[in-house]
Amino acid sequence: MERLNLSPGRRKVLKLETFLIVLMISLLPSISIFLFSNQWKVMQAEKLLKNNPIVFNNITNFDYESLPNQVQMLKLSFQKKATDLEIANNSIRTNVTDSFKSFFFVKYILTQLINIPNQVYVTKIIYDGTTFYVDFYEYGIETKVSTSTIYNELSKFYNNVSVNLVEERNFISNIKYYHYSLGGMK
Repeated sequence: MERLNLSPGRRKVLKLETFLIVLMISLLPSISIFLFSNQWKVMQAEKLLKNNPIVFNNITNFDYESLPNQVQMLKLSFQKKATDLEIANNSIRTNVTDSFKSFFFVKYILTQLINIPNQVYVTKIIYDGTTFYVDFYEYGIETKVSTSTIYNELSKFYNNVSVNLVEERNFISNIKYYHYSLGGMK
């Protein structure tokens, strides 16, 4: 038969085995929360690594707590570099456009004048960075310069374009000379 201690004055004694079981049961939730939080940090770091592989090539310290701050700082530095590159790209684009506009009128006019079968003499080309002026003469029986074509092409890139036949005179018998002036602004 079992021995039962039913006396009211007896002190209850907790056995070592029972104490360890109670201790494990009471510590189990805190240990599991601690392990879960560490695993959660690892999962978040893996998520950051998956979403930002280029950023992680530049990280020096792989401490899980400082990782999001490092990633944020690197993102900001990359965004700054991207805006700097965009500003440089826009600057280069405007420089190329300006240089194109600076010499397009000369290239276009000379190409048009070379293709004319009459003799053409350019007397003046003036360009000050914003306005241009070209003065030329054409010698022939009839004019071959198409002022409307020149005007339409140059007005695509320049403002206040004017192509004028300044003067038309007889030179020798039926050969005439035509004096043209051309101007515009960037």
